[in-house]
This record gives sequence, C-alpha cells and structure tokens, in this order.
Amino acid sequence: SSLVGFDGQEMYFYRPESGWKDESFKQILFRFSGSCVMGFQHADGSILLNPPADFRPAANDKAIILAEDDSTIEYLSSPAEIPDPGTLPNFDMHLDQESYLIMGWNRKGVTILREYADYIPSGSIMTVATHNVAEHHDEIRETIAELQSKYPQLNVEWKETDWTDPASMAALAPERYQNVILLATDGTNPESIDAASIAGLLQVRHHLKAVEQKQGHPPSTRVICEIMDSENIDLVLETGVKDFLISNQFISRILAQVALEPDVQDVYDDLFSPEGSEIYLKPVTAYFQDPLKPHSYAECMAAALNRKEVCLGIRIHRFEGDKERNHGVLLIPQLDEVFEFTGRDRLIVLAEDDG
Repeated sequence: SSLVGFDGQEMYFYRPESGWKDESFKQILFRFSGSCVMGFQHADGSILLNPPADFRPAANDKAIILAEDDSTIEYLSSPAEIPDPGTLPNFDMHLDQESYLIMGWNRKGVTILREYADYIPSGSIMTVATHNVAEHHDEIRETIAELQSKYPQLNVEWKETDWTDPASMAALAPERYQNVILLATDGTNPESIDAASIAGLLQVRHHLKAVEQKQGHPPSTRVICEIMDSENIDLVLETGVKDFLISNQFISRILAQVALEPDVQDVYDDLFSPEGSEIYLKPVTAYFQDPLKPHSYAECMAAALNRKEVCLGIRIHRFEGDKERNHGVLLIPQLDEVFEFTGRDRLIVLAEDDG
C-alpha cells in the first residue's frame, strides 16, 4: 500500500527545466536519489513503464516518479556514479505451475478469479472453497464454468465445505497449495467482517501447525488475508500471517491520488494489467553473486537494470512482522545507503515477469 499514496510514496509526473539532454533511461535513473523513475508519459498521454536501459525520452516526455512528496524530487546536476554490480547469477525464478486455494467469497471474487487466470502459468491449480454463501451459488458456478472453458490449461475447481470442522479442513489440505488466500465476507460492519476473517486465519494456522508437527517442518504455504480495518493488523500478525491486504484502504488511496492527478490512473491501469511490467518481490540472490556482502542501493538499482528491471526498494525479511518498520518494506532509499542482506531478503522491482 506504500505505492498508492498519502502514507508513504506517491507517483508524480516530472520534467526538468533543462530537458532530458538526450540521456538514456539508465543515465536518467541515476540523476535521482530518494526518488525513482518508473517510466515515462509521452506527449500523447501514453505510458511506458520499465523502458529499456538505452531508451531516450523525447524532449516533452514526462518522467513518472515515485517519491515521498513532489518537494523531495531532486534532479541531480550530473548522474550519480553508476556502479558495476558484477555478473548476474544464473538464477531462474520461473515456476512451471502455481497453486492457489481461495477461501471465502465476496463481490470481488469474480474479478479476482479472472485476474489470476490471466496471470498464472499453464498447469496451475486454482481451487475456490466456500461455506454458507448460498446467495452466490449461481455466480460462482457460472464463473468456474467460464474459466474452465476459457482456460482449459488450468485446473479450476469449486468445493463447498465447512472448514470450521477440522476433518473438512484436513480434507481441503491447504498445505498442498503454494498460496492460501482468505477473502473477507461482504457486509457493512468492518469489525464483524474482520472477526470472521481472523477466525478463518486461526483455523488455517491451527491446521498448518498440526501438519508441521506431523512432518517435522513447516509447510511452505503462504497465507494471505484480506482485512477491512487497519486497526486489526496487529491481530492478523498475531496469527503468524505476514501478508495481508487492507482492501478498503488500498482502493481509497488510489481514488484519492487519482482525484488529485487524473493521469495517475493510466499508470495504475498499466501496472494492474497482465501485459507489460508489474511489481514483484524477488530474492537478492537473483541479483548478486555474493548477496551476503554489503551492497549499496545504487548497486541494487544497477543489478536490477541488468535484469531489465527497475528497483523500487527492498524488503527485509526479519522485519516482516514489525509494523513500526513498515513490515520490512523500504521504498526508494538514498543511492548511497548500504544494506547487509540475508538470503531471505528481497528487492522490490518493476519487471515484465516473475523470472
């Protein structure tokens, strides 16, 4: 949510008075410290995110800048020194297939399933599990049938089950999935909606703990929860879940920023479409031969550029559960800031795919 404004970083359109001086994107990228060029808006309003390193913007192109505030955007008189990050590791992160268990249903369910189906690779599994949603039966059945017809390369199924029953939860087997996503129920009372979500989280975590005790190691399943009220983040963290989406807050921030700068909507439309570049968190081991030695943020930028990506920040694993440290997320540090990474830390990048 730091990307969508007013609680961290926002997007701005910027062009220096002196123009771009026929410099390449790589050179322009290192003319900013503490803010970052994500791409360009052309004179006709079209958007280009994550351009090639040798791309040269036209004189009237505007840079799309991620910054804490427009007052913090500083165009350096000359580019900062561009470090040599060394040879990239031989690292392939592409997954042959993915698996998702989506528990619950709400009015966003149809859109969520369609978006996932557009993104995930052939052979992937997407299971919807619902309980007490009789009013949505026709909608769910029609959506599943639509996806099964349109995406025959995917395994899409729907299970009706009462996962509050331990035997039903065991039969659902969330530990067999890479990702478990708990959707908030529809309603008008955020407290009661989040109470139901947290109860579901506890049931999933209790099952995964039992699996851990049985097999001797924790399942690799990643659990993600949708919540409505940011005041309930601490309760979610106490369940052991470190990934969550405050959906109302997320949408409200986008709308607020678009209200002030309508062209930002074109950037979000590009970011959230299956084509082009999206935001990914990728392990530092994909960027450095020796990721455990200290690296400056400038080196992170240069290494990402070598992978045809734009580095927007970092995520430090050991701070994932620390709300005061923004759950380990640090966007657009100064170029000279140095980090001592572990193998579980990640770069936040704008990239064409997850590989």
